[in-house]
Amino acid sequence: MKLFLDGSLGARTAWLREPYTDAADTRGTPLFTPEKLHAIVQRADARGLQLMVHAIGDAALDMALDALEPFTTGGNPLRHRLEHVEVTPPDLIARLAQSGVWVCAQPNFAARWSQPGGMNAQRLGARLTHCNAYRSLHEAGVPLGFGSDTMPLGPALGLRGASRNSVTAERLPIEEALRAYTAMAAALVHGEQRHGRIAPGLAADFALLDRDPRTVHDPGDLQIVATYLAGKRVHGPVAAPRDAC
Repeated sequence: MKLFLDGSLGARTAWLREPYTDAADTRGTPLFTPEKLHAIVQRADARGLQLMVHAIGDAALDMALDALEPFTTGGNPLRHRLEHVEVTPPDLIARLAQSGVWVCAQPNFAARWSQPGGMNAQRLGARLTHCNAYRSLHEAGVPLGFGSDTMPLGPALGLRGASRNSVTAERLPIEEALRAYTAMAAALVHGEQRHGRIAPGLAADFALLDRDPRTVHDPGDLQIVATYLAGKRVHGPVAAPRDAC
């Protein structure tokens, strides 16, 4: 079950603790009151529904954690998670690490909008250093998976955004970025480990790339050669390798 707690940085509707650098008269708007959000979380959790809460700004994340923590601290069997989680000053990262809440982030956002002088820098100013803080989230032990949110759909640009983040201190090693897009993304959805890895006995869902992501200069240039589901090729050229066993 997905909830939208705030909007976007682009529209200046993501809810921030402090006003936007390029629009001092606003800091965005929450879409729920704390009381309404808590009631929804309580009802969803009681019915065994996983919650996916869209929260981009730091103020939105504060409210989301206020509502989720009573149901996740000490254990989060339903894998309640936050979507996007873009503005995370250090105190919020520490709180996320203690909360038990999972995070699904989209590093293609960083590749598109966090470049020097880009949209996120215009909106946040010096707070850009706390935007898309993938390495800090990972090192704090926050369960972190990646998605793309169709901007664009493929993950290659996101691999660039994660491993070549314009905020150098927040760059993830390419191996960790790949893990976030595969094993951790599968765990976000399935809650078990039959997907997201290549190993005997697991679901044979995988993609073939044109090069080793660990050796390329820019992973954003990677191309998908073929895609397999349950060991059968569902996308790729006619001359793709034979179907897996």
